[in-house]
Amino acid sequence: MNDENADADRRSSRLGADSLFTDAVLGLVSGALLIDYLTTVDQPTWLAGVVLALPYLSQLLQIPLLNASRRVPLGPGALAVAGQLLARGALVPMIALPWVPSPTVATLLIAGAFVVYALGDALFNAVWNPILKAAVPEETSDRFWARKLQLGRIAMLSVTLAGGQFIDGWQRWVPEKKNITLAYPIMWVAIIGWSFVGTWRLARTKVSVPRPEPIRWRDLAAPRRDANFNRWLRYLFAWNLTVFVSTSYFSAYMIKMLDYSVGLATIMMTMSQVVTTFTFSAMGRFAGVGNRRLLLFSAPVYLVSILIWTMTTLPGRHQLSMPLVVANFVVFGIATAATQLANQRLSFSLTPQAQAPTYLAVSSMAAALGAGLGSLVGGIALSLFDANDISFNLGSRLYLNTWDSLFVVAAALGVVGLSFIRGIEEPAPTSRAPTAMPAPAPMAMSPRYGRDFN
Repeated sequence: MNDENADADRRSSRLGADSLFTDAVLGLVSGALLIDYLTTVDQPTWLAGVVLALPYLSQLLQIPLLNASRRVPLGPGALAVAGQLLARGALVPMIALPWVPSPTVATLLIAGAFVVYALGDALFNAVWNPILKAAVPEETSDRFWARKLQLGRIAMLSVTLAGGQFIDGWQRWVPEKKNITLAYPIMWVAIIGWSFVGTWRLARTKVSVPRPEPIRWRDLAAPRRDANFNRWLRYLFAWNLTVFVSTSYFSAYMIKMLDYSVGLATIMMTMSQVVTTFTFSAMGRFAGVGNRRLLLFSAPVYLVSILIWTMTTLPGRHQLSMPLVVANFVVFGIATAATQLANQRLSFSLTPQAQAPTYLAVSSMAAALGAGLGSLVGGIALSLFDANDISFNLGSRLYLNTWDSLFVVAAALGVVGLSFIRGIEEPAPTSRAPTAMPAPAPMAMSPRYGRDFN
């Protein structure tokens, strides 16, 4: 029994360590690096919102993909690897953007690449979530999630910081625009290559998991009839809408409104990631704290942090802008870690083991819809901000620009989401999530690819 537990711990550790590879990709396809790359190759700003939204909206296809996967003579692990390879391979054409002769053709190339990327990501998640539910023992799930999220943050902050400094350095070395664009392909080659190493590494990991049962559309009504879980679904939608309509564009706000360089913006984002990473480590030691209680404490702090951004340009950039940004990122990093960890653990604890595929698919759909709509709305707003100079006068030389108004609306949406949390009853650790599921022969399995919803 001790040997079996040791093997399970090693497999869980290997799965968590893979975040060093998979989350590195997210530093490329989200935030300042992606937006600046698209701007550098003369792409419209609304396109950033579209490509940020696609991976989330594609999660709505999880159920059709899960059912279709049963007709393929491959196990869940092999299908997970295939979905991951499809997603990462779709990003390879992005390397060629500087050499595409027409901006219109480049727009089509970007859209096509991210459509395929999103489909591969959805295929992977469709078979991966039930695998993860079965592969990670319940008694070690708190430590697993804390470590996985911590390592993922390390990967993302490394790419964000190194990428931003590389771009700024390249601009100093070769200031001509035609040479500046070469920096991005070099960076994308390095990170995509690194991510494929992770795919190969995790494909060699053996775990015993059951093949997911097909999900019938009428089965989706079961999570909605569960009053407790239905409140959780409403919270997931509202919260992810809040997060992605605002936080996805913090870096763009610093570049556009505070006139920070890409390098300085990425340093600020990295500082927040560092705080989040260390907070994850601390949060892992508080397994006895109720997830709902932790969420009701950290989420309001998260929303206040969003509102503080309006003060950094009130009425414009001022002497306290930099100290406010620094202090706010520290607070935001702590709140992000606590909120995301509580969300991850609560989502799994509310999921009955026997109905894990259905419940996890529905919760992923709710979170994906909120995240996708949030990214899309944020991107469209970003395009409008570039074309219009809109502000709301508050008197005494104070005013809110349209960016600030977006943050206020996002915080209001977050308050709506928190209203659903208050009615959720958190189950006992083993009442809904048994520690084991029947498992067939071992199979190769790849890591979770794509962003973790908040």
